[in-house]
Amino acid sequence: MTETLAGKTCTPCRGGVPPLTREEAKRFQEQVRLVDLHDQVAWHLNWNTERLPSCLLWMSNRGRTFPPWNGRNLCVGVEPVASAFDLGSVIASTDNPIARAGVATTITVEPDIALALGYRLRGQSVLG
Repeated sequence: MTETLAGKTCTPCRGGVPPLTREEAKRFQEQVRLVDLHDQVAWHLNWNTERLPSCLLWMSNRGRTFPPWNGRNLCVGVEPVASAFDLGSVIASTDNPIARAGVATTITVEPDIALALGYRLRGQSVLG
């Protein structure tokens, strides 16, 4: 891969449609909504976006063959984060394109100070 990250038009989406601005995102009541049409349920996830301004969606398709998953895990992960995503923790804690765009890629954790990261997960029938 000869392209550099700095040459991409949008980080982390790397080209194409840019992510919503904070002002655009404020129009939505929940941060994430997943709908399972088979089981007729919608899952809503809300969290403190001031501390964790981004969301990482990932999928496991039996790729982890070691215990305890043993190649049986099929899931979608939804993780509120302050992260530089796959750029790694060293880059997240230094100057990076996401932080330069005004989005936090780290949070400060103090050993003697409690850190509360609130969230709300709610399930709702889609049958009306």
